[in-house]
Amino acid sequence: MRRCPTECQLSRSNEPWRCVVSLHFVTDTDGVQLAQPKRINFGNPIFDKNLVTDRIRRAQCAILNPDTESDVFLLAPPDDLKERDLSFSSSSVCLQISGKDVEDLSFVDLPGGYYRYTWSDSGLSHSRPDCGRGATRRRTSPTTCRGVHFEGELYHSLNDRM
Repeated sequence: MRRCPTECQLSRSNEPWRCVVSLHFVTDTDGVQLAQPKRINFGNPIFDKNLVTDRIRRAQCAILNPDTESDVFLLAPPDDLKERDLSFSSSSVCLQISGKDVEDLSFVDLPGGYYRYTWSDSGLSHSRPDCGRGATRRRTSPTTCRGVHFEGELYHSLNDRM
């Protein structure tokens, strides 16, 4: 389960679709607040939507392992992504997504549960599956908000504020 915020900035562009993933550090390796936050690109831009989910998972591991050089997680075997030095971080994974089929929208996904990101022709799909804990919640169809789909509890919390 991830335990760091994910910042998403979507913007329309005349260029082909692309996603730039970066790491936004607000604390040092000891958890002390940095005087000036720093942002580090995490790999090259992604042009294949199918690669975004894996890159997010790897970036989250880089945030949660601040004593390890972040580039190590770009090529690490999947089993190495399970080890974590921290269980939570206020530093975040940042996604800058642009393209002809993308609408202007920014949001921050805060930790608190398991979320699954997937891409389709209609945009970023963000869902929280039922984890079998016996919790009940209203079932709804995904709602589109400027090209981004929200399901489950996130949809309800956004809906309650509108």
